[in-house]
Amino acid sequence: MEQRYNNEILKLLRKSKNISQYEICERIGVSQGNYSKIEHGLSEPSDDFVERISIFFQVNPDFFFQDGKVYAPYNPYHRSRSTLQVGDRDRVEAIANIYRIHITKLLERAETPFNIQSIPISKTETPEAIARLTRRNFNLPKGPIDNLTKSLEDNGLFLITYDFKTEELDGFTIQGSKDIIPFIFINSTFAGERIRFTLAHELGHLIMHQQLETEKNNELEKEANAFASEFLMPASDIMQDLRYINTVKLNVDILVRLKMKWKVSMNALLKRAEDLNVLTKNQSKYLWMQMSQKGLRKKEPYPMPLEKPLLLDELIDTYKNELQYSLKDMIDLLKITQDAYFEYFNNEKPRFRVVK
Repeated sequence: MEQRYNNEILKLLRKSKNISQYEICERIGVSQGNYSKIEHGLSEPSDDFVERISIFFQVNPDFFFQDGKVYAPYNPYHRSRSTLQVGDRDRVEAIANIYRIHITKLLERAETPFNIQSIPISKTETPEAIARLTRRNFNLPKGPIDNLTKSLEDNGLFLITYDFKTEELDGFTIQGSKDIIPFIFINSTFAGERIRFTLAHELGHLIMHQQLETEKNNELEKEANAFASEFLMPASDIMQDLRYINTVKLNVDILVRLKMKWKVSMNALLKRAEDLNVLTKNQSKYLWMQMSQKGLRKKEPYPMPLEKPLLLDELIDTYKNELQYSLKDMIDLLKITQDAYFEYFNNEKPRFRVVK
């Protein structure tokens, strides 16, 4: 059966550019009334419209004639601030969905094992207990996690990093239908230690909150944060460090040293010390005051580099090296232009098994 024009794809592409219907109509020379009907699925586009809009968005006309359901973030309360503008949120989520459409298409010929086990919250399974169990499932040793990104990718989770063009959003997860591997999207503009906590936070949502029957809105983020803290800084391993190092009690200088060891922010370490009751109320108050006076609540010394995700690069390499796809083949498969291809895929070891 012939595939119909997918108006949701048109809406997705427009939001990915954060551009209004009026601006597009001015650029491609069509009436806004006609455009609006097409985008809302009330009217079928002419061949001329499809040609013009395809050139504008740097895609093949066939790109609009494919299944491309748009999925909202798995957790609608993803790590963002209340000041996040709607246009920025829609733009970032639209770009994420375009990535998901492309990668899902690529995964039709290659596969990677997915080993993220769902463990729902219950009276007996706290976020901390689930974090400890997840570390065992990942075969992680005691102490700091050397490369969190690699650990997640080794278990088949796709991580996509790009510049969100806003500091009001750290990251979010899109899964789509249950048979599709989840994708975690991370704002690459932040320091590595902050990104690591965001990754652990999103992992917590994926593992704990897939089977929620009712939304617990204000509890979801607390549970994900509790999971991330225990996952990155297990109480049994970090307690001694937080109490003292060489008989010296916790202070700002020690927080810097612990940051380098545990690869988390000084703020996260201090909050962890608070939650584990390592500090008295007066000690905690004094340290937070020092952090504020030194400007460390907003900008910390020794920012850590981004742990580069490799799974997407390896997927592209599988097509190039094992399946012998040329650049033209890749462009034809994804139904985009060469410029759009390089915008989304900048890849330079293979983990995928070709599906026969």
